[in-house]
Amino acid sequence: MKKSLVVIMHIAFMVSLFLLSIRVLGLEPYFFEWFYSQNDTASLLGMSTPDLMRATKQLLAYMLDQADSIQSVVIVNNQSTNMFNQKEIDHMGDVLALIRTMRITMFFSITITAILIFTQRTSHSFINLLKQTYGLALGILSGFVGGLTVFAIIDFRSFWIVFHQVLFSNDLWLLDPRTDRLVNMVPLNFFMTLVFSIIVLGIILNIGYAWFIQKLNVKEKT
Repeated sequence: MKKSLVVIMHIAFMVSLFLLSIRVLGLEPYFFEWFYSQNDTASLLGMSTPDLMRATKQLLAYMLDQADSIQSVVIVNNQSTNMFNQKEIDHMGDVLALIRTMRITMFFSITITAILIFTQRTSHSFINLLKQTYGLALGILSGFVGGLTVFAIIDFRSFWIVFHQVLFSNDLWLLDPRTDRLVNMVPLNFFMTLVFSIIVLGIILNIGYAWFIQKLNVKEKT
């Protein structure tokens, strides 16, 4: 196998570990519940905590292709109303498309890497190549992730704007806190906390991958 292909395989797998971190932290209700409790989000929205969590779980179910819509009916300031407006619904449709791409990328990258390592685990040349190319792949990815992290630390607002401008072809992500509940549910400080948590978890998972690569050895036949 060519050295360049193994480097790409390493990078794809390591990126997938960051995508897995997004799945674990950003698409499960416990992170949202913790943030809401820290920021008294339900009261700010004029809702009860059970209603807010029910709306959040509906939103997450949609993101995981387990529901057809993000919409739910809630009580706001003692009046029954739809949780989200059409602009929010349309924007989350764009987000769902990104998440589907993320899941496909993560699945194929992890699966192909696992199959290659399993089927070639008795090959001295492959295992040596795997170890030799890891450092190069790590250097490339570290430069990219490190640069993004520094950008986010220095000016997270600008980082978040550029992130949306790169990934979305429309301006539906420009939500108004006066009219759009979604931006009040998950304001900028929510995403700041989430992004840095994802980076930390992704680094931890990648340390585990580095340990695994270094421990790979071909057993000699007796």
